[in-house]
Amino acid sequence: MELERGSEQLLGLTDGWEVKRVELDTVRGEVVVHIECGQQELADPFTQVPCKVYDHAPVRRWRHLDTMQYKTYLSCALHRIELPDGKVKTVDPPWASSHERHTYLFEHLVIDLLNATGDQTRSAKLLRCGFNVVNRIMHLSVRRAMTKRPLGGAHFTHLSVDEKSFKKGHKYVTVLSDPLSGCVLDVEEDRTKEACKNVLDRALTTTQQQQVRTVTMDMWKAYITLHLVEEPGEPDRKTTYQVRAHQSSQLRSG
Repeated sequence: MELERGSEQLLGLTDGWEVKRVELDTVRGEVVVHIECGQQELADPFTQVPCKVYDHAPVRRWRHLDTMQYKTYLSCALHRIELPDGKVKTVDPPWASSHERHTYLFEHLVIDLLNATGDQTRSAKLLRCGFNVVNRIMHLSVRRAMTKRPLGGAHFTHLSVDEKSFKKGHKYVTVLSDPLSGCVLDVEEDRTKEACKNVLDRALTTTQQQQVRTVTMDMWKAYITLHLVEEPGEPDRKTTYQVRAHQSSQLRSG
């Protein structure tokens, strides 16, 4: 029991969640920590209303941080609670999302490795997991961070629109950024006029777009032909090339 209690402390389990047993498979090189929750009532995470346990979902496993040289998994049959309206809902465990197959701590490790290596394939090899696992975690992390960015009340007077190539061949993305802070606001696949319009509309509200005074962009036809502000009386948007060409002309004439 000392091993189980020690595992509970390492995992930070409270509120009825407890480790029932720990299995070591030396052949497969795995440690499996079996967890149960003894509560008969659990709060709805959205309303915090106590709900009775209806039944249990099938047993699931989540990849966790390694224990020495062994891959470690958490295993649990999650409670399903009955909501006041009669619907049944699976409760998320404290260590992960019920929809994923890896813990939050494993996600942090994947992101740290990606930041260090800049390579999904190499990170997957070091973690001894599939490329699809690393790729999914990367997209989940970006999506989660995008929803937490407080852009709604931000004021942008200057924008940058740029194209970036990726992978092999002629594959491009449109990058919208704030040149004053160096922050990338959003990215859209392709470098068409529609891609530029989509990334602007998704990142900025109509009011925010009308507050923009200057836009720096590439001399790419799709970007130049896009009217970033349709309202009359707004300042002209010029590309860096156009501004430099005008400056050169003025210097020669002077």
